Amino acid sequence: AFDIVALRNQVGRVEEFADVAVHKRLLGGARESAAVLELQLGLEMPTSLRLDRLLANELGISRSRLQALEERRLLVVDPEGAKALRKPARAGTTIRVALAGEPDHEAIIRAAGG
Repeated sequence: AFDIVALRNQVGRVEEFADVAVHKRLLGGARESAAVLELQLGLEMPTSLRLDRLLANELGISRSRLQALEERRLLVVDPEGAKALRKPARAGTTIRVALAGEPDHEAIIRAAGG
């Protein structure tokens, strides 16, 4: 196994590519009219890819919008909490996004479902 975090602690800087392969699996019934989106991350190996970059790419929304949702407490990250969007994505992380009232909530849910 390759532990990028441990390697970085030893050498300081590690060059990485931001590409990741994302495999989506629907855990509950897909409803485009859903009011809350819950995502669970499972990683085969650690990555330095920030959570906001991963979510923005996969949900089709901007990082600034993710930040705004977090500030309005419509986006919650467990177990990381505050400023989790700026940290690398971690296995076991759960992200909940309240989408009621968002004009493009159906498109976000479709993007999340793959």
